[in-house]
Amino acid sequence: AAPASSLGSLFGRMVSVPVSESQGKKRKAELEVQVPVKEETEESGPESLRKWSLRMIELALLQSRKRKAVEMEDFDLAHRLKQREPTASLRLTAARRACLSIPDAVQSAGVSELTVGDDDRKKRRAQEEQELVEVKRQKKEAVEKEDYGRASELRRRELELERRQRGEDAKAAAYALELITSTGHEVLAQSFDPSLAECLGAGTDVWEAVSSDLKAAAAAAGTSSS
Repeated sequence: AAPASSLGSLFGRMVSVPVSESQGKKRKAELEVQVPVKEETEESGPESLRKWSLRMIELALLQSRKRKAVEMEDFDLAHRLKQREPTASLRLTAARRACLSIPDAVQSAGVSELTVGDDDRKKRRAQEEQELVEVKRQKKEAVEKEDYGRASELRRRELELERRQRGEDAKAAAYALELITSTGHEVLAQSFDPSLAECLGAGTDVWEAVSSDLKAAAAAAGTSSS
């Protein structure tokens, strides 16, 4: 299948695995036990960017390994990997937030324009994230009231705010690709979260899928600035 063209689809794809009713109840109980996700500790700019990129690779690897397990009809493994996705997503979000809180994080690592070294731009980014949540809420409310003109206006603003976020994530994805190329799979895996143990030793085809997904995400940088 062709790689996703946006971060939303890259990190949002889920594969449904058929299970019996009794298995479903058991797995629902398992999913209720959530693994706590710690906030990322404060670090230097280059290290915070590296951790954000690693978390991005981890999630892409989980999803690619899961798709491969489904293809091989190893549904037990696919289910275990799917269970790990929510926590991996939370780790990615925490690493992203930590990196973007450091004004010069990306410039110091050689990736330009992801963050800007001034408090005003940092504050604006936080405001835009809050605004996006509010815009989505208002859009839903407008649709419920059948105020479609207002809903359309809010949708345009929502797309604009999401476009800016994709630009930041796209540049981080590009850095993740650099890590894969320069570091190598085995060395890179040593920095992964222990919960990804079942992904270690993934075949070349799985890593090629990871790179393909990240390339699609990185390509969003060009559209986000247009």
